[in-house]
Amino acid sequence: RRVESLYFMGKACELHVNPQEAQMYFSNALQAIKRCGQHEKRAMAHMYSVVLGSLARCYEDQEMFRESEGLFLEQLSLLKEKPQENRHEIATTLHNLATNYFSSGELQKAIEMFEQGMEMWASDSSSDPLRVSTTMVCMGWCLVQSCQYERALPLLLKGVAIKKECLPYEHFDVANSLRMLSTCCEMMGEVNKAMRLAEEAHFIALSRLPRNHADIVVFVQQLAACKRKTGNLDEAIQLIQQCIPIQKSNLPASRRNLCTLLNNLGLCYQDKGMFREAMRTWEDCLVARRSFLPPDHPDIGDTLFNLGKACEKRGDVVAATKILTECLSVRERCLQPHHPHFTDVLKELGEIAFTKEQYEVALQWDRKLCDILMAVNPKSSDVATVWHNIGICYHALSQLNEAEYALLQALEIGTAVYPAGDDRISTTERVLHLVWQQKFGQ
Repeated sequence: RRVESLYFMGKACELHVNPQEAQMYFSNALQAIKRCGQHEKRAMAHMYSVVLGSLARCYEDQEMFRESEGLFLEQLSLLKEKPQENRHEIATTLHNLATNYFSSGELQKAIEMFEQGMEMWASDSSSDPLRVSTTMVCMGWCLVQSCQYERALPLLLKGVAIKKECLPYEHFDVANSLRMLSTCCEMMGEVNKAMRLAEEAHFIALSRLPRNHADIVVFVQQLAACKRKTGNLDEAIQLIQQCIPIQKSNLPASRRNLCTLLNNLGLCYQDKGMFREAMRTWEDCLVARRSFLPPDHPDIGDTLFNLGKACEKRGDVVAATKILTECLSVRERCLQPHHPHFTDVLKELGEIAFTKEQYEVALQWDRKLCDILMAVNPKSSDVATVWHNIGICYHALSQLNEAEYALLQALEIGTAVYPAGDDRISTTERVLHLVWQQKFGQ
C-alpha cells in the first residue's frame, strides 16, 4: 500500500507538471520496493516495472538522459523475464527507450530500439494499431533526422494512414504525423507536396489550439521551412518571427523549439544574403543549445556548421576553418561516418583549404571524404567530384602520377554517371591533358 500511495502521489505531481516532486515520490516508491524481500518483489513485479518506467520518463522530461536510460534498461530486463506475458509492455519500453536516445541525440541507438519495438508489435496479432502507428511515425521521424529519407517515407505514410483511419480527422496526432511527413517530403525535394501536407497539418492544429499556443509553433515552423524552399523568404521570416515571442514566453519547456526557430531564421537570412544577421542569430542559437544539450549533440554540430559556412561567405576563412573543425569533431562523436552531415563538413573544409592554396590540407580532407563516399556508393557522382578535386590538388603539388590516377578515376566514374557531353567530363579531361603534357613533355 505504501508503494502504491507513493506512486499515485507521483502521478498527481506529474499531471500538475511538477517533475522534481514527481521524481521524489517515484524514487521513494522504487526504494521501498527494493527494500522488500525476494518473495514480495516477485509479487510486486508489475508495480516494480511501472515505477521504473514512470521514474525514467520523469528523468527524461528533465533531460537527465543517462539516468532515464539506466531505468528503462532495468525495466526492459525485468519485463524480459516473462517475454510472452509482457510483449506489449516490452514493445512500449523499447519505444520509450528509443525516444530517450532520440532526445539525447543518439540517433543510431534510437533507430535500433524502434526496430526492435516494431518487431515485437509485428509478432503479436492483438497489437493496438494506434500504438503500432505511433512507433512507425516516431521511427520514421528518427530516420528523417538521420537523413535516411527513403527508409522514413513508407513508415510515415503508413503511420499517417493508420492514424487517419483510427482517429478523428481533427485529432492532434493526425496533425503532428502529417507535419513529420511534410518534413520528409521537403527534404526529398518534393516541396509542393510538402507544402500541401504542412498546410493541412497547420489547419488541423489550428482547429484544436489557439494561434498563440506553444504547441502550434512546430506547425508554423514547418510551413515556414516550405516557404523558404519555394523562395518565399519574406513570408518565411515573418512566420518565424511571429513564433519566437510565443516560445520565449514558454521557457524553459520550449527551449528546443526556440533554438530550431533561431536556426531556421538564420537559414532564411543566409538565403537573402544577410550574413551578418544570420551569424548573430546562429550565435544566439549556439549559446542557447549549449546551455541544455550535451556537447556532442547533433544539433550543436548543425549550428556550428551553419555558423562556419556564414563565416566563409563573409570571407573570414580563418574563423570558418576553426568553427567547421569543431563541427567535425562534434559530428565524429555523434554521427555514423556515412551520414550526409558528416560529409558536408568535410567538403566545406576541403574547399576552404583549396581556396587558401593549402593543397596538402585540402588533400587530407578530400581523401577522408573519398573513403567515406566510396564505402557508401563507389560509383556515384559525388565520388567522381571528389576524385577530380584530389587530382587537381596533386597537380598543384606537381605530384603528377597521383594526379593522373585520381583524374582517371574521376573520368571513369563521371563517364558512367554523367550524360554524354557533360561539362564536368570535359573539365576533367582538360586537367588530365595538362598532367600528361607536364608528365610526358608534350
